[in-house]
Order: sequence, then C-alpha cells, then structure tokens
Amino acid sequence: MAASDKVKPTADNAPEGTPTPPAPSDVDEYRQQQVDEWGHWVAVEPIPHGNALAYDVGHPVPHSNVIRHGYHLEDPPKVAPRTSPEGRRVLGINE
Repeated sequence: MAASDKVKPTADNAPEGTPTPPAPSDVDEYRQQQVDEWGHWVAVEPIPHGNALAYDVGHPVPHSNVIRHGYHLEDPPKVAPRTSPEGRRVLGINE
C-alpha cells in the first residue's frame, strides 16, 4: 500500500467508541482544553488498568478518567487535586 493510499483517521471514519479530540477554533482554545483535562488531578497511589500501570504516583490523571472510573470516590481516593496538600505532597512541593 502506497503512503498516498492510507486513509487518515478523522472523526468521520474512526472506529465506533474511539475518542476524537475536540475541533478547536484555534491553538489557544485547544491548549486550554488540554489544561482543563490534564491539569487538575494527580495520582496519589499507583493506578492500574487491567494488568498494566496506567498512572504512577505523581503523574497527572485526565479529568474524564477520574470521573469515568471514580478514582476520586474510592476510599482512600486514588487521586487528589494537584493543589491540595496531598497532591502537593506527591508532587514533592513542600512549603
């Protein structure tokens, strides 16, 4: 298959259930969407997905996954807001 024959994935031809990025009007809007998605939660303990490590301690966790999997509702929670005392602790921010 020639490179020119390859179909580029788009929202219209992606397999069902495939998440597609938003179609922002400009780069600043897209950047803010990424900050909103990735900038709030941090893992406070290792979070597996199946048999694989999805997020290690101190790694950002996307907001959509926190809500979808209820990481913030577990006892104890697997995530914390990055500006909370627990979030700052795992990020190594001491005051």
